[in-house]
Amino acid sequence: MFDNILLLFLKAPVPGKVKTRLASTRGIEEAARLYKGMSAEVYRCVKELPGINMVVAYERAIEFPNLSWLDEKNPNFIDQEGESLGERLENAFRWAFTLGAKRVAALGGDSPGLSSEWIHKAFEGLHTHDLVLGPAEDGGYYLVGLQGRSDSGSNRLESVLFKDVPWSTPQVLKTTLEKSKEMGLRFSLLPVYFDVDDEETLKRWETQSHNLSKR
Repeated sequence: MFDNILLLFLKAPVPGKVKTRLASTRGIEEAARLYKGMSAEVYRCVKELPGINMVVAYERAIEFPNLSWLDEKNPNFIDQEGESLGERLENAFRWAFTLGAKRVAALGGDSPGLSSEWIHKAFEGLHTHDLVLGPAEDGGYYLVGLQGRSDSGSNRLESVLFKDVPWSTPQVLKTTLEKSKEMGLRFSLLPVYFDVDDEETLKRWETQSHNLSKR
């Protein structure tokens, strides 16, 4: 029984299609290489968490039709379906709930160094809350989790929360919290963390990784 499903949202690391802000300073090839590295770090962190079933939701490309670039075992994945990020999240959450999951969370590949304890806290929080969010410093969120309910509420949550959100702007978290309050949802917030999107956050990640390697 898949009580807890973690959806790891990843893109094919096509140069020019990932980490465009870093590409403006590092070049498209280096930005793609960095994206591979941070995605691999997140993947290693979450692929075997106790009590949590991790599934990759993948935006594939002709150049990278599978996940052999991420893991030599070439793991299975589900395709991201939808035009906008909101549609892709909605469809992936619905897939997981249809599978019978009681609690579902989604995480991106651009938050390397994220504590696995926070992910466990997210799923613990979904025992008593409808929604758990991991706020990102840029005004978005690095993690979103929903509780599946025996009534039609779970469908309602995923249908409403991910619609009409100004994705890729500093208003994502604010808009989502406003929606949750309007819906009367019980929500919980994880500690604030950062996405690696530019030179400043890249340096923070590299410093963090260096310090951990010295322990």
